[in-house]
Amino acid sequence: MSKQEKSIYDKSLQKIEYEMDWKAERTAIARERFTEKVQKQKMKRTLRNLFMYSSSLVVAATLLLYFYHTELNTPDIFQRESVKATGTENGTKLYERKVVNKTYNTERLILTEKGKQQLVYPIEAYKKINTILGEGSVGANFDRISGKEVLHSSVFYQSSISKDIHIHNSYHNSTAEERIKVFLPHPKFPSNSYSTEVVTINGHQAVIRQSNQDYGVTSMNIVTDTYEYYLSTSQTMEGLSEIEKKEIREELIQLASLFMFEKENAEW
Repeated sequence: MSKQEKSIYDKSLQKIEYEMDWKAERTAIARERFTEKVQKQKMKRTLRNLFMYSSSLVVAATLLLYFYHTELNTPDIFQRESVKATGTENGTKLYERKVVNKTYNTERLILTEKGKQQLVYPIEAYKKINTILGEGSVGANFDRISGKEVLHSSVFYQSSISKDIHIHNSYHNSTAEERIKVFLPHPKFPSNSYSTEVVTINGHQAVIRQSNQDYGVTSMNIVTDTYEYYLSTSQTMEGLSEIEKKEIREELIQLASLFMFEKENAEW
């Protein structure tokens, strides 16, 4: 190898070595910059989370102060009520409308003893049905339908065989014949999950449904020209004998037979 070739060879090696060192140096610099960038991002994220947490605390404190202030100036639903209006018949109160929340204008309708006597439901059914335990608990509210206030009411009984019986009514604008069809089995595809029995209650058609499933219950729908009444027990079918199931159906029929439908259109 001549001196000239050796010189060229040495320069080539030096160039390769320089490039390798340069790349290594650039790699180290790039690594440092990348690490620095990651650390800065972590710091920013930490600061942002800290800011959001602090902001949340401020918002929460503000909301607490607002609700505390609102609570001080809002009647308590059970304790601080104010009477807004009353209904009367011949000078006798039927109900009181009590405002329980002035902010949202929420009312609770309280029926007087005279008002309870205006209801279709037999509040003192226990006097005629031995399995009913005590007086029924009444609830009521007005809904505006076609520009007229319509009373919707409910009553809750305790029973020694049905556990609980809940009854409520709702207004309908169909004929009684059309409405009762809603509760009848489908003519082509009847359900196997419950049995159905059609009965007549004080001249009005009614449908009793009793579940064939362990978790199901017994219910009844009564339809008049103006309202439909829904009666439901809380006693499930699990473990009941056929005699016990029949007793529950008979109890509902007895209770419904005490309904005073002539009071449906009583003036409130």
